Amino acid sequence: MAGLREMPNHDGMTNPLSWFMDLLLRLQGTPAYLLVGVLTYCEAAILVGFVLPGETAVLLAGILASQGAVSLPIVFAVAATCTFLGDVTGYALGRRWGPHILATRFARRRGDRIEAARTYLRERGGWAIFVGRWTAFLRATVPMLAGISQRPFRSFAVLNGLGGLLWAATLMTVGYVAGNAYESYASSIAFISVAIMVIFVLILTLRAVRRQKASPTERTPSF
Repeated sequence: MAGLREMPNHDGMTNPLSWFMDLLLRLQGTPAYLLVGVLTYCEAAILVGFVLPGETAVLLAGILASQGAVSLPIVFAVAATCTFLGDVTGYALGRRWGPHILATRFARRRGDRIEAARTYLRERGGWAIFVGRWTAFLRATVPMLAGISQRPFRSFAVLNGLGGLLWAATLMTVGYVAGNAYESYASSIAFISVAIMVIFVLILTLRAVRRQKASPTERTPSF
């Protein structure tokens, strides 16, 4: 049954990113799909990407898939769809309430970075929408800034959709391969450790047997 999996406790873990990673790696099935979907949607829709990059959720989803906790095709579909919908929401919010959002204290505190993103979008045009997907800050801000800049929605949707598909596929593949590699590495380490222990015990046993078979004159030094 889907739900929480048994994982070791990590006392003293206060970092939000570490806490989130620990939480997601405990999940399987529907709860994992929901959490990945919510995080990838909210990254650009409500600027969660300022705090928690969506790429973390997608990478961990790939690791979960490698462990059999989720289905790789399903979690990929969830991540790709939700990130596209989140970006479209960010675009719509920017187009409708952009100036009000930029006037908030939250945005003013990041004014320099937001202005740099606006300059990047203005200079690179549609290419910025596609390439910006690979940078956490641009991924969170470009959809909204594209809406504020009144960029045509059709071109935005196409470029953003293609970028989102490639981004999700790449990160999930990396997570899946890393998860499999970790499992193999951990198994190899365990095997090597056991083998070394067995060899060590055998050596000690052989030395003890040899000493026991030795004659008293061989064991007692002569003067």
